[in-house]
Amino acid sequence: VILDVVMPKMDGGDVQSAIRSDPQLKDVPIILVTALLSNDEIGGGAREASGDYMLAKPVRLPVLVNLIDQRIEACSKG
Repeated sequence: VILDVVMPKMDGGDVQSAIRSDPQLKDVPIILVTALLSNDEIGGGAREASGDYMLAKPVRLPVLVNLIDQRIEACSKG
């Protein structure tokens, strides 16, 4: 699941919490995207946060694709 952090009504953190509280969805990988942090603050890649990952906007496509590949691989192992 790719979520924007800032969204109307429910923000990305709220949606993330709802997903994590559902036993059938609790292990679904989540990538949060935000303009609240810069790529420099994140280090140009992704920052892990409680088992999920955060990317800064503007999203760098190679970083996103690599992160999705990593998350798919991790899910297939576990």
